Amino acid sequence: MLKKIAITVATSLILFPSSGFCAIENELTAVDNQRTELLKQLTTGLVSGKISIDDAQKIKTDIDNVIKLETQAKEDPVSSPEKIKQINSSLQQVNSEISSAIHPRKVWLGIDVQDKTLEQKITNALDNKKLTKEQAESFKQQFDKLRQRESNGDPTRGFEFTDAIALAVDLQTFNTKLDQAIAGKQFDN
Repeated sequence: MLKKIAITVATSLILFPSSGFCAIENELTAVDNQRTELLKQLTTGLVSGKISIDDAQKIKTDIDNVIKLETQAKEDPVSSPEKIKQINSSLQQVNSEISSAIHPRKVWLGIDVQDKTLEQKITNALDNKKLTKEQAESFKQQFDKLRQRESNGDPTRGFEFTDAIALAVDLQTFNTKLDQAIAGKQFDN
């Protein structure tokens, strides 16, 4: 094991003098910054409702794969230049995926504490006797919790991707349950 480490270190020093390590570190830092920026773009698209939840999850997986490549490049300096090329190629692909996934109009409600769509849907369903008063109150309570989570990231604090995707999934689930409740019964009062 020590022999392998010594050979790796010696090979690294021959192939990549200390200035080479600095160049690789600089490239890895630039790659890390680019990846971080792409994640911000993805999160912004998700929050605004212009990237679907499914697309966002798939693209996030691709971004996570870039992190694995970065780790490999840091661990194996001999293969770092090749890994950096692979990372740059992957980042270009992720950038293309984000560009393709962004729609000019919303594809889902998005995360917006000011949006009254779901609240209005509950009120309209109650007024049209498609929900009981108890159901409407229950939905309003659930929605208030979601609204609180929305306000935690809006507007100046922003959302981290993991918080945004979790909230997006919960909002979609809530909307689906609300639609099912509305479609399920007509109530007479």
